[in-house]
Amino acid sequence: MRRSLRSKGVDLRDVAPRIAEGLTQGPHAQAEADERFPVQSAPSGEEIVQQHLGGKQRTLGRLPVFRALLKDDIDSVWVDGQSDRLQRNVIAQVDKETFQALQSGHMCLRCYEPQPNAFPEMCDLCTYPMRERQIMDIAMEFKGHSHVGPAQPFGEFIAEQEERMARAAFEKKIKDGGSRGRRRG
Repeated sequence: MRRSLRSKGVDLRDVAPRIAEGLTQGPHAQAEADERFPVQSAPSGEEIVQQHLGGKQRTLGRLPVFRALLKDDIDSVWVDGQSDRLQRNVIAQVDKETFQALQSGHMCLRCYEPQPNAFPEMCDLCTYPMRERQIMDIAMEFKGHSHVGPAQPFGEFIAEQEERMARAAFEKKIKDGGSRGRRRG
């Protein structure tokens, strides 16, 4: 029964006029539908970021102007010691040019101030020790182009250290004659 309905198509007199207007039938129905309603490709992640950041990157001299998408870090909540208010960290997703400026030491990681020379001893504005810390902090605090901040990597570092110490203690126990599964009696 279904095959006969498919081969005949739909009698356009049996459907509402507006529905009939939108139906395509016959051997070239797919080509006609593709022509009338072309499929648009989805924008890439970089294109979406560019749209939300206001288009093309502007520069100040030869350095990019800082810009980022900011969002709350829902995994990080802490109490401000001065006001006792709950706070959350922010995740700053920077664009490619800003990330390259940070990596090359032409922008401070802490305050995003452009620097006239790469990796000065300290940031001109906030006195962050750029030469000593910036490369290491970028490696620890970024996931892709997202700056997750110092709290999350430090917590991960502490957890890794605790696991390493527990593993070392376990291996020492085995080496000293301890048993994995048996109790001595």
